[in-house]
Amino acid sequence: MTYMALYTVLGFAAGLTLGAVHFLTLGRLVDMLVSGTVAWPLILQLLRFAVLGAVLYGLALLGALPLIAGAAGIVLARVLVLRRTKGTA
Repeated sequence: MTYMALYTVLGFAAGLTLGAVHFLTLGRLVDMLVSGTVAWPLILQLLRFAVLGAVLYGLALLGALPLIAGAAGIVLARVLVLRRTKGTA
């Protein structure tokens, strides 16, 4: 297996894992915002985006295929989380 194929598989796995965490925590953040607290959910939201951006940036440094695979993993994780929560998140 070449390095690019390995990076592509790892990019997909990283995107799937990060996407699942990203979208599963979204429901909790919305609950926190609805309860009235603003500062803590805002900080957590910015942290979620920073981690997502940093991972995608790292995948982009590895090449186009790992980046595309990572993005595909994030999209697949979104679909799976929405199915699991039946669209309530």
